[in-house]
Amino acid sequence: MSWKAVTVEQRRLEIVLAPTVLSISVTEACRRFGVSRQQFYEWRRRWENDGIEGLRERSRRPRTSPFRITETLEEEICRLRADHSDWGPRRIRAELVRQGVNPPAKSTVQRTLERNGLISPQPRKRRASTRFERPSPNELWQIDAMDMELTDGTEVHVINLLDDHARFLLASRASLVLDGIAAWDCFSIAINDHGVPKEVLSDNGRYFSGEHWNLVSAFERKLWALGIRTIPSTPSHPQTLGKLERMHRTQRAWLGRQRPVTTLAGMQRRLDGFRWHYNHERPHQGIDDSTPGERYLATPPATPDHALQFRSVRRTAGHDGVVRYAGWRINLASEWAEASVEVVDCGDKVRIVYGDELITSFSTEEPKGYIRSGVYRGGHRIPRRIEG
Repeated sequence: MSWKAVTVEQRRLEIVLAPTVLSISVTEACRRFGVSRQQFYEWRRRWENDGIEGLRERSRRPRTSPFRITETLEEEICRLRADHSDWGPRRIRAELVRQGVNPPAKSTVQRTLERNGLISPQPRKRRASTRFERPSPNELWQIDAMDMELTDGTEVHVINLLDDHARFLLASRASLVLDGIAAWDCFSIAINDHGVPKEVLSDNGRYFSGEHWNLVSAFERKLWALGIRTIPSTPSHPQTLGKLERMHRTQRAWLGRQRPVTTLAGMQRRLDGFRWHYNHERPHQGIDDSTPGERYLATPPATPDHALQFRSVRRTAGHDGVVRYAGWRINLASEWAEASVEVVDCGDKVRIVYGDELITSFSTEEPKGYIRSGVYRGGHRIPRRIEG
């Protein structure tokens, strides 16, 4: 019998005998020793039946555990974790489902891993806020880029395109230059394989969107020509592209576990391998542990509504009547000198408007540089400033 056990038993015996030895009531004895009346009577019953042995500390383990998992299942859970150190309880549970096993709850898998020393106990996480999700594939695609490095330190830009509804990775392309051409190459691959989406949500990089630069990017013009509506993300708010940002983290971790890559072509092969793994092998927690490929094919895709897309900005003509916009210098003639006009960019055509009056328009196929509008109204429609 250990010293600690003897101390516990003797202490409990002292409490049980206190009413008799000290000539006090049971209530007073419980108050002095800080125990409940129920506990006092339980200890006294055990002492009367079994003597001092009855006052020993007893196991709190239940007599039966009808919901305890089998040893075979516990071994399989531990094996999955040992073979895949980055798999958590939820991923392991999803893999058990795919094996045809009736799995325990995620919390049971977590306790099993903790009990076997395979993970450290984790505090309860705050429930995530409700995220928006489009109801069908191709209703909204998200596009953004992240940076990686080759073994020689060369920076590679990885452009990714993700379906919002299914988290399906539509395309993943490696490029040494991040610009509108690289973005369109990636997008072209996606639409050739999966059709044309209804909307595209992009980062605010100038190669993706000119919304916050008071112009229309070449990438946006091509999307508008296909009838696709463009949506720029909120500045300094990465949560807008949260699904894609989370996929970037998964992609970066997966690439980090592979052998180093020395060439751009090698990086592209790795990206292709990851895309297959991500879409068809990896259960996704955000879509009820199905794979993105399964979810993408489960619902008919959306199509563009071909609504007119345009963006307008204010510009002030110079003293010579020339307006500068997106690399063009449009001559409105001297009658519009210092006029504040509205430049309406519809993707395929740019219109210069003053109030309700169309001043001029030109095709965006025109080379960047000087454009003579060829419009002369006669007289000065805009009052000139009076020099004082």
